[in-house]
Amino acid sequence: MLKRTLLLCTAAGLLSISACALNPPKTMMDVQSGEQFTLKQALSFKPDTARVFIQYGKVILPSERSQFDPYCALEINALSDQAQTIQPDTFTIDKVRLDEQEVAQNLPSPTLTAYNNYADIQADVPLLLADSSSDAGVAPTYDMVYFYISSPKNQNVLRLICSGSLSDGDPMDEPRSHRPQQKEVNKILGTIGKITP
Repeated sequence: MLKRTLLLCTAAGLLSISACALNPPKTMMDVQSGEQFTLKQALSFKPDTARVFIQYGKVILPSERSQFDPYCALEINALSDQAQTIQPDTFTIDKVRLDEQEVAQNLPSPTLTAYNNYADIQADVPLLLADSSSDAGVAPTYDMVYFYISSPKNQNVLRLICSGSLSDGDPMDEPRSHRPQQKEVNKILGTIGKITP
């Protein structure tokens, strides 16, 4: 009996530790579970779309989003062949998840060649001198945060996604490329919404 009780207590302890570990520490993300996201104006979702993009404090089309500045997107659970509207509401932030999204590239590989004419012998062997497609040699990524939100009034809303600008690790991309914290998220959203403790 004691062995069974000890086993159950250990399992319960491990589950509670792993559940707590799912949310990032406050040192990595200053927005935490239990805080609130307030949508201050209605947002319309076009038919067969799951996201509305927000940048510079206004709703934008996906094609208008600048990869060089942070953005947010409100995402719904279910698509519809009809337009959908999410009404202003206050949502509870249930979970916070951090992510990094790599962007696929299909760039031609520039090859610069050099020729050796040493001792009057020409050896036409291509030699890669530089790869000018990326100074850092790293695939560009977005540093993202997902705020899973809920409200009894707007049950079709899944999450608020916010991202820093696209970066290949170049220091010149900072601080725009950093994952947005509360102050930056609120700046991106402008008068559309706000996160509060």
